[in-house]
Amino acid sequence: MSINLPSVIQSVIQLSENKADESINLPVNNSSKIVICLSKSLSKEDLKLLQYYGQVEEYSHSIHNNVELDKIDFDYLLLDLRKAEDRLYIQKHVLNHLQQINLVLFRYSFEGDNGISYNVERTELPCKQISKKVFDELLLSKQLEAPSCVISLLRALVCAS
Repeated sequence: MSINLPSVIQSVIQLSENKADESINLPVNNSSKIVICLSKSLSKEDLKLLQYYGQVEEYSHSIHNNVELDKIDFDYLLLDLRKAEDRLYIQKHVLNHLQQINLVLFRYSFEGDNGISYNVERTELPCKQISKKVFDELLLSKQLEAPSCVISLLRALVCAS
């Protein structure tokens, strides 16, 4: 004996069956290599956290200059945007490999765009997670920020005039 369900319930059942096979698509590459561009310093705790999940390589001009990015063994490569040598390395070697890596900007909350498109811009690292995969997914997902009453008021004043 079959019961005829209303069309609304049937469409919900079909949607739930279709959604079960799909996974969340993050705007990241399938690569496990992550290049973190720093415009603010990482704390010792943040550095230890990255080292816990993989091999951290800090760019050194005397060591890495003129070495292709794919020849460096790393999980997380740290480049300091405040140093001219690091910015030059980004221009010469990193920007050519955007399809093979994930590019993250670690910045202060008040800083704006500096001319490069990043997969993600973050003001802090995620806390310790159960696995590297979960940590990397959180690192590569967009960070939610709390709303600011002051910025909302300024926007309202600018739009009103």
